[in-house]
This record gives sequence, structure tokens and C-alpha cells, in this order.
Amino acid sequence: MDTVQFLLHKYGTMQLEIPQLREVLKYKSDKALLNAISAGQCPVPTYLITGRRRVADVRAVAKYLDDQHARAVAEYKAQQERLGS
Repeated sequence: MDTVQFLLHKYGTMQLEIPQLREVLKYKSDKALLNAISAGQCPVPTYLITGRRRVADVRAVAKYLDDQHARAVAEYKAQQERLGS
């Protein structure tokens, strides 16, 4: 199961609302996430739908999570190579 499928299975929608996005991105509160969005510091793009509901597309969230994982794996491998040399 890839990350998009996992998020779709868990949340049942292509658009994560603020509470769901906060949970996935591990922000301490909805307000903290909204502050990050307002400051341009949220790692995934969000947009407004139906007037005032702010959401993030699960594909963008999945890409961010997958990119973070790939970076962590690369850093780990590089560290292991340095230690093994």
C-alpha cells in the first residue's frame, strides 16, 4: 500500500481538513498549523474550498511524507557508509 492509498484508507477523502492535516504533520494544535500556513511555513500546499474550509490534497501530503522518508533513508545510508569506512 502506498502513502496515498494509506491516507485515503485512513481518512476516506482526497482532501485533508485542518484537524486531519495537523495529525499527519504532527503539529501540536490546529492553531499552530494555521499559524504555519499563514506564515508560509507549512510543508504542503493548502487551499480554500466552499468558502472557508482549508484543505490539503492527500497526494501533496503523501509526496511530502515520501520525500521526508527518502531523505531520512539517504542520510542513514550515508551515515552507515561513513561509519563503515
